[in-house]
Amino acid sequence: MALPYRSVLKRGFYGVLSLLREDIRRASAHGRRRLLTVLCLHRVAPDPNPFWSPLHPRVFDELLRFLRRRYRVCTLDEAADDPDCASDRRPWVAISFDDGYRDFVEYAMPLLHRHRVPVIQNVIAESMETGRPPWTVLLTDFLAAAPVALLRELRIPGFDRPLRGSDPDHKASWGAALDRFLKLRPRAERAALWGPVQSLMECHGPFRTTVMMTPADVREAVRLHEIGAHSHSHESMAYESDEFFLDDLERCRRWFAANGLPWRTYAFPNGSYRPVHLELLRQRGITRILLADDHLSARTGPVYSRVSITASSVNEARLQAAGFRATRP
Repeated sequence: MALPYRSVLKRGFYGVLSLLREDIRRASAHGRRRLLTVLCLHRVAPDPNPFWSPLHPRVFDELLRFLRRRYRVCTLDEAADDPDCASDRRPWVAISFDDGYRDFVEYAMPLLHRHRVPVIQNVIAESMETGRPPWTVLLTDFLAAAPVALLRELRIPGFDRPLRGSDPDHKASWGAALDRFLKLRPRAERAALWGPVQSLMECHGPFRTTVMMTPADVREAVRLHEIGAHSHSHESMAYESDEFFLDDLERCRRWFAANGLPWRTYAFPNGSYRPVHLELLRQRGITRILLADDHLSARTGPVYSRVSITASSVNEARLQAAGFRATRP
């Protein structure tokens, strides 16, 4: 099947930048400035999703090969212990994953083992307990499965964007707007708006949902990788009260303790937080705090910016890893 016009243009754009060695130029500059790139990934799988497509295993394999060749691939501990490292002028990179999807075990871990790369997997504790994906992933699973005619029946107070086109690009853009509308508010407020979505799901019938890691998967992963928390509930914490945030942290603590896991890393869900949350995390012994802001970081922490990898091609992945969309701290 022919690629959409926009995809062809994007591949050509990143292809030209790679021919000009823009990825290598940027990476070298980060090394000279002693900056740390912390990559943020979510899924690695061969099945595309128009709303939130995973990184293809082939692209991830080539990205790891590029990083091993051009970067010092490190853990956050290594970066903090020797941030100046005059003997190594290469750019430094650490890798993190968010959410805790089953395809991390199926596709990412074998490739990480092959390339000898340790990462941090930040899991959603509630999803590890229940086996269900967070509501935002459930929503995109449903949007991918539902026909446009059914989605046009959706009526949510305050969400007035019409779904006019029937092509995949229109559907994906409309779905992203719906996701943002529901995401950028407190959990209680969103729950009051969820009824029409739930009704459409029931009208549609069963659909394929994203599979999460199990506690057994987590215990297998922790043998080679660090497990961090991506909250318990995966709510946008900037919109929640301090009491909600602290209760969510306590639920995370209990889950880590029940599973015999050390816990010192926290990644904010949806990149959403307030400055007070940083101090609340430090008070509770969380020594590495991960943001999602497409910035580069100082190597010492304890707060680390991260660069999101959302590529559909090897060239795009390499350029994103080199901070093509990122800025300095």
